[in-house]
Amino acid sequence: MAEEELVYVELDSDNKVINMTVVMPEDAPDEATGIKWLQAFFDTTNDFKLVSSLPPATNPRKMRPYDGCVYDATNNWFMPPKPVKYD
Repeated sequence: MAEEELVYVELDSDNKVINMTVVMPEDAPDEATGIKWLQAFFDTTNDFKLVSSLPPATNPRKMRPYDGCVYDATNNWFMPPKPVKYD
């Protein structure tokens, strides 16, 4: 049986999700190793976070993020983007 692929999101300097990447478990046996591997692979200092596949009610990071979501480092979870206000 094949191991499940892992999904990581890349964060910009404002902790906004800018990219999603699939990583094989052998390249990322834990989140810290996965982050280092992705930073080397993409030659970047941006941060990455492992995405949980659990539903929102039991997901430790509250939701499965998508482009534009923001990572709240204080609470270790993702928040949806704020709506744009038009005048």
